[in-house]
Amino acid sequence: MKKLAIQLILIIYALFFAPTVHAKEVISWCAFFNWNPWIYPYNNSYDGILIEELNVFKKNAGVDTKVHKNLNWKRCQQQVLDGKVDFILGGNRTPEREKVFSFVDEPAAINNSVMGMYTLSDGNIPHSVNRLEDLKGYRFVTIKGTTWGKVIDNHIHSLEKSKIEYVNSEAQIIRKILTKRGDYFVSSESILNTIVNNNQESIPELTRSKFRQVVEIKRSIPIYVFFKKDSEQFLKLNKLFEESFKQYHSSTDVQSRIEFHKQRN
Repeated sequence: MKKLAIQLILIIYALFFAPTVHAKEVISWCAFFNWNPWIYPYNNSYDGILIEELNVFKKNAGVDTKVHKNLNWKRCQQQVLDGKVDFILGGNRTPEREKVFSFVDEPAAINNSVMGMYTLSDGNIPHSVNRLEDLKGYRFVTIKGTTWGKVIDNHIHSLEKSKIEYVNSEAQIIRKILTKRGDYFVSSESILNTIVNNNQESIPELTRSKFRQVVEIKRSIPIYVFFKKDSEQFLKLNKLFEESFKQYHSSTDVQSRIEFHKQRN
């Protein structure tokens, strides 16, 4: 009888007095995933500077996150606009995007990088071509909705419509170039290596040696996290992201982390 009474007391305590455990809120994100050192596939997940910053944010905000990994860059942006994904982890801020997206006030990072225009090693572009102006007579392939900084974007906007083709993924760019239905594309050495590694199974003839750099462009561009314009999640999380980015940069040797991630290519 005494044992039964103790069990009843414990049950009553559990029902009325024990602290309630609340599940963490889960917010969803997508990204341009092949962007080392900022974000890239690693061990069946993702790593990079943006992931390190996201982990700081998750701790500060007390939330969990869910990645939508099967979205190409175009669909990623559209899913956020449709309200099916909460935010985009990293991208450039442009006047066109500002019309439909809200950007966290503090940049997540500054992308000081060397980009290049790449072509097939045995493609149509002669080795004597080494300036952007010289490429205007050739066919350029890029992902729709992607920006590359002022110099490259100005070059793209200067091309005749017949000399530019928009596609939805890096794999589609590579296929266009390999089959000579396009002549050149923009990338960086690290991004190109990742694209090659990720697509060799579906494109067996694909190797890094298939491509050569035609023109080199240095740039320095802020990287932002952004949401659907004035969304509830943006209004709630903007300052938390801003504070988390500042905390990460003040407590981390970012350049050494950049070099660490680059070595994983």
